[in-house]
Amino acid sequence: MTPTFTVYCIRPNADDVGQQASDLALAQRLEEALGSRTNLVWLRGRSDGFGRSGLTSRTVYELNMFGHGLVVCGDTEAPSNPTGALEVEAGDMVGVPLLLCGMVARGGTVAGLEPDVYGPLAKHSTVALTSEPGAGAPLRAAGARTALGGPLALFLDRVPTPPATPSGVLVAVRNPGRLPLDPERRSVVHGEVRTLVDRLRAAGHSDVRLLCQNPVDVAFAASYADLEYAYTADPYRWLRLLRGADLVVSYRLEASLACAASSIPFVHLAADDGARATLLATGLDRWCVDLRNQDDAVPPAMELVSRLESQPDDRVELMTSWGGLDRKTSEAFATFAAAVRDHRDQGANAYRTNAGLKAWPETELAPQETRIDLRLEEIEGEE
Repeated sequence: MTPTFTVYCIRPNADDVGQQASDLALAQRLEEALGSRTNLVWLRGRSDGFGRSGLTSRTVYELNMFGHGLVVCGDTEAPSNPTGALEVEAGDMVGVPLLLCGMVARGGTVAGLEPDVYGPLAKHSTVALTSEPGAGAPLRAAGARTALGGPLALFLDRVPTPPATPSGVLVAVRNPGRLPLDPERRSVVHGEVRTLVDRLRAAGHSDVRLLCQNPVDVAFAASYADLEYAYTADPYRWLRLLRGADLVVSYRLEASLACAASSIPFVHLAADDGARATLLATGLDRWCVDLRNQDDAVPPAMELVSRLESQPDDRVELMTSWGGLDRKTSEAFATFAAAVRDHRDQGANAYRTNAGLKAWPETELAPQETRIDLRLEEIEGEE
């Protein structure tokens, strides 16, 4: 009989539909490596007041008790995303094989985490899969075995979705408050988007809409009274929108990578070194405008739009290097899968003490849980 595996997956930016689309690619990789009977337990990186989250003592206890492996995903928006940080209080207590996936370097951190936080995780990890070269060195210095693979969004063409429906031209926006730019540069983004839409329409694209990737983008998109916008929390519908587009101009890295994966014409507007590094590693930097170097990004963006007929030839040229990134990614997942199988075969499904962590006595409650005592009171009726 095919063995069943339970893998806990923690992704910091859980509200972002682009991250959720990458989760689809992650799930597919894990299923390819471990088989179809793989249970994935998705957890948020930080508590929202409900359920399990992060690497708290409560979560680590449960994944050590019931899990066979753990995947911790990087946050492409760190450190500009204040809600995307990973909550870590018991990282050194993890007692199952650990895959660090999609690790990125941002502002002197790895995935938005300081060295004293990611260090113990790196040391314990089976493998750390990075999606940009800059993240490898600090992880190796902390004791990790690293592999430079491709960002999972680059392989979203392998995720089956319902047929795409025509969606015209999409401008994938990001709330300026989340852009890692100086305040003066952020202040011009609203007018920049307005001008960009006008220029696209003047170039013959009559159907132009804004595409939101996160709930915080909706208020920004809605501020344009005469522009339509699309938002969905469903990653499959998000992919259908992108795959049905004639052209995508994107402030969002996942949207640009998903377009590249599915041969949808795109231009990326980058706001940080990390996005540029990822695009450079994949050879897509030639279709990128660096917002930090442009007071007005519209002219260079429209210049790239005018040359998009050559993008399919670029993609064919890049397929060879993408194949190498794909192989490195598959090898990292295979290494992790082998460790998960060994862990399960050793009978480690029962709780293994790690670094002195003790199991809760059966008579005690798990931390943060509340026992609710419901009693039925007998009510005597009147005679």
